[in-house]
Amino acid sequence: MAAGIVFGRMAAIYGRRWTSQHGSLDQSFTEWESMLANLKLPAAILSAAVDRCRDRLAWPPAPAEFLVIAREVATPSTPPLEIAIQLLIRAAHAADADISLADVYQHPLMLAIASTKGYTASILRTGSHSAMDEHVRPRYTGFLETGWPDWPPHAHEKPKKLPHRVDHDAGRAAISALRGKFSWLNRGLK
Repeated sequence: MAAGIVFGRMAAIYGRRWTSQHGSLDQSFTEWESMLANLKLPAAILSAAVDRCRDRLAWPPAPAEFLVIAREVATPSTPPLEIAIQLLIRAAHAADADISLADVYQHPLMLAIASTKGYTASILRTGSHSAMDEHVRPRYTGFLETGWPDWPPHAHEKPKKLPHRVDHDAGRAAISALRGKFSWLNRGLK
């Protein structure tokens, strides 16, 4: 039933753009119906998701895009992708700051994205917007589909400063031991 409402509203909003993107309307309707049944969201959330598509998208969304939008509407505390990229840029520049993980990343989803294998903060520091989007979007959509862990227990604690005592004698001894190893024509550095 929800698929019929969503499908009908999308057709009314996008017209030929909606109908022309589906080869077989019956097959597409079945696919959307299956997707929305697995999503298990109330009709009010789905209606709000269609409204958001109408307000933000010039072209109708693909099923996976609609899933992301519907989940964003269902959990409004989840930042949209553009805000997520901004938060990750800010976190990339604040990584060395003397503040807690929660203050650096602002949302547990951002920490989860930054903790994934292959994530590189330097892309967010120096990359183009399209490079940032390509780097963050797959991780973002993956976590929206599967969920993300909550803050770790230590996330709200500021890092503890360790006392760092400089041992000048040890430094001098290490330099003396290396003098003969670095040489220019075996004369050594002196």
